[in-house]
Amino acid sequence: MKVFVMATIFAAIVMTGKLFFTSKLSSQNGHGVDKVEAVQGEDSNFPYNLSKPSKKYKMPDDLLEISGLSYAGGNTFVCIQDKKGIMYLFDIEKREITYAYKFGKAKNCEDVAVVNDTAYVLQGNGRIWQVDDFNKDNPLEKKGHEIKKYKPSLLSEENDAEGLAFDRDSNSLLIACKGSQDLKSQHLDLKGKKTIYQFDLGTKQFSPKPAYVIDLGYLDNGKFAISGIAIHPITGDTYLITSANKMLVVLNQEGKVIAARHLDRKTFQKPEGICFNPDGDMFISNESRNKVRAGNILKFKYRK
Repeated sequence: MKVFVMATIFAAIVMTGKLFFTSKLSSQNGHGVDKVEAVQGEDSNFPYNLSKPSKKYKMPDDLLEISGLSYAGGNTFVCIQDKKGIMYLFDIEKREITYAYKFGKAKNCEDVAVVNDTAYVLQGNGRIWQVDDFNKDNPLEKKGHEIKKYKPSLLSEENDAEGLAFDRDSNSLLIACKGSQDLKSQHLDLKGKKTIYQFDLGTKQFSPKPAYVIDLGYLDNGKFAISGIAIHPITGDTYLITSANKMLVVLNQEGKVIAARHLDRKTFQKPEGICFNPDGDMFISNESRNKVRAGNILKFKYRK
């Protein structure tokens, strides 16, 4: 089946472009490396029509700088913006914020992941905020919520952690770094690569061993910088987006790249967050652009 999928992807590529590959660190052996070209425009073999979002939701003033989002059930998403330590519940049908909660004096908040009734917020320095029962009706008050903070000692501002996603299979949070890929005192050979680390929710421990090491190869001369990460609820594939380079990359469950798509700059002004609902519909958030183009959330229907 995997051979058929890869063959289908290669057959669908009609453009020459830059190549890249990835593999799990534990399975790197230099053999059987897969290379996938980045495709631009509509592709019927891809599960989403990135050229035409099915819905577009304009963000209110409090979320113009929306930096991350996570599905919270029904029509609701937990959203954050990087200037304040506030979580917002945004109803896409009502197109309004229904709840706001100040969880702490935190700046540079980059992403959020919802796990049952708990929300985890990631700061650029790697600090993770845990907010239990985040959806209680208690706007802008700390009363009734238990808040915990975890600061992986090996992560720092230099790593510029930007992506956070819940991995149900390992019961962990995946952390994607936009800046330096190496950790304090680790001195790993990661030149030209990007890494995804894990934070175990059972032990509340950060693993210094990367879960994934992505070899950027020829992709945009190594300038690919991850700004968002999410795991598809149906296929288990991992989706990565980059704002600076306007690209979407998909890894399968073995950690191999199976698709790469350029994102149109007019549609995706500044993609920073990505998540899915249980039906597989994809949601990508865009920060405002120079306060001229408002922040938004784009919905893409899943083509099964």
